[in-house]
Amino acid sequence: MRKAALVAMAALCALALAAAGCGSPAGGQQPADQGQQTADRVAGGQQPADQGQQTADRVAGGPGGDPANGRNIYASRCAACHGADGAGGIGPAFVAKGRNPAVADRLSEADHIKVVTDGRNAMPAFKSQLSDQEIKDVVAYERSLR
Repeated sequence: MRKAALVAMAALCALALAAAGCGSPAGGQQPADQGQQTADRVAGGQQPADQGQQTADRVAGGPGGDPANGRNIYASRCAACHGADGAGGIGPAFVAKGRNPAVADRLSEADHIKVVTDGRNAMPAFKSQLSDQEIKDVVAYERSLR
């Protein structure tokens, strides 16, 4: 029963994201390889082996995000799913909530960048929509939320 509820919730999140156009390119279409990546995750529970390296290469410049710039990106790209104040909604919260610690306490900065870059579960990938610096900026802002 719990698995069915999770599947139903994931489907609802995906529909909400598609309807809102959250992060999707013009026309609501996904990048050509995103369907295959999703199939790979569902089939084996893992992402392609080189994907982690690609993300690591993108963030090789290290930290350096500007939370002030990230706030504007967050407001236009993330708040619809994660809440205007980061308290969650369709997507998970960035602030500490109940027994869940703040996102900065549960994900390393590199892992957080990877999620925004490559997407995860119902969240779309932003690698083709935001520059590397914009991704760092929005991650810096999200990590500042407590």
